[in-house]
Amino acid sequence: MGLFMTLEDASAEEAALLWEGVLPEAVPGEAAEGRPRVFDLHCDTLDRLAFHGDPSVPGGFAAHDARIPAARMSSLADNDAHVSLSRTEPFAWCQCFAAFVPDEARGDAAWALFERVRRVWERELERCGDKLARARSMADVDAALARKPGLILVDELAHTNAPGSRHAKRYRDVEELLHAGIDVFTTVNVQHLESLNDKVSATTEVVVQERIPDRIFDYASSVELVDLDPDDLLERLEGGKIYGAERAETALANFFSKKNLAYLRELALRRTADRLNRNLERGLGRAAGDAGDDVLVHVSPSAGNATVIRAAARLAAAYRGTLTALVMEPVDDQKLSEEDARALHANVELAEELGEDVSDERTPLQKLRDAFN
Repeated sequence: MGLFMTLEDASAEEAALLWEGVLPEAVPGEAAEGRPRVFDLHCDTLDRLAFHGDPSVPGGFAAHDARIPAARMSSLADNDAHVSLSRTEPFAWCQCFAAFVPDEARGDAAWALFERVRRVWERELERCGDKLARARSMADVDAALARKPGLILVDELAHTNAPGSRHAKRYRDVEELLHAGIDVFTTVNVQHLESLNDKVSATTEVVVQERIPDRIFDYASSVELVDLDPDDLLERLEGGKIYGAERAETALANFFSKKNLAYLRELALRRTADRLNRNLERGLGRAAGDAGDDVLVHVSPSAGNATVIRAAARLAAAYRGTLTALVMEPVDDQKLSEEDARALHANVELAEELGEDVSDERTPLQKLRDAFN
C-alpha cells in the first residue's frame, strides 16, 4: 500500500497505523476540511472486481481472491478488496485507480482485458458519483467546480485541449481549479517546461510543441521527481509495456534514444534541484546586500527572439534577479507587416508566460535609457 500523506494535522500514531494499512478512527470535523489525509498511489481494486472468479485471466486474480464471495467483490461502494468506499468515507482520501493488464496479455487480448476494467470503472462512477470525481474535459472541470471537492487528479499537464474548449491549454484548466480553492495532483515531463525548450530541441533534434510556463512548476506546493534509469525505460519500451510494437519502434528510433533519455534525466534532476534552491531562497529571504543581478531583454519579431527570451529567463533565474522584457513599438511611419506583427505578439506572450515584466514603450531611446538607469 503506497501512501503519500499530508502530516501537518496527523499524529505520529495515525501515520504509523496508515503505513501498516490500518485506518485510524476519523477525527470529527476534519474530513470536511477539504485536504486529503491520505493519497494512495496503488490500487488494483478495479482489476480484482472485474476479474473475480475468472481463472482464464492471467495474473492470478482468481486464485488470490478465491475465498472472497462474489457478493463481496461486486462494487467499489463496499467490498473486501484493497479500496472500499465504505471504509474510506470517514477520511479526506485521494485514490489513484488504475487498470492493470497482465504482462502475459498482448494485442487484442490485452485490449479486451482493459475494456473489462474500464467498464467496471464507468459503472462505479455512475453508482458512486457522490464520492468519486474525475477531470478529462472542461465539462468535467465545470462539474468539479460545482462540487468543490478537496482534490482532483489531472493527468498530462502540458496537453492541448480540444478546439472550442474554454481554455486552449490544460494547465489553464488547472489554474482555474486552483483559483477555486481545489487542490490538484498532476504530471508533466521535463521537456515540456518552456524555458528548456531550446536546450531540449538542440540536443534531441525534436521541437516539443506542448509546453507549460515554468511558474506552474516553480510555484507548485510539492514536486515529486519520478526517476527511471534510461536502460530500464528502454527495456519497457522494447517489451511493449508502454507503446504498441509499431509506435515503440518509431519512438526508439527518434526521441527515445538512450542519449536523449540520459540527457532528459540529467535535465530533470538539475531542474528539480534548482527549484528547491529557489524555494529555499524565497523562504529564507536574500542576505543583506545580495540583490541579485537583473536582466533586461528586448522583445522583437525576429526569428531568433524566442530563443533569446528563454535564455534571458534562465539567466535571471541563475543570478537570482528579476527579468524585464522591453517591447519597442514602431513609430507611425514604420508599421509592422502582418507576419511580423504575429511574431511580435507570440514573443510578447512567451515573455509573459515566463513571468517577465513586459514594458510597452513608444519612445524607444529615452525609455531604453530609463530602463537601464
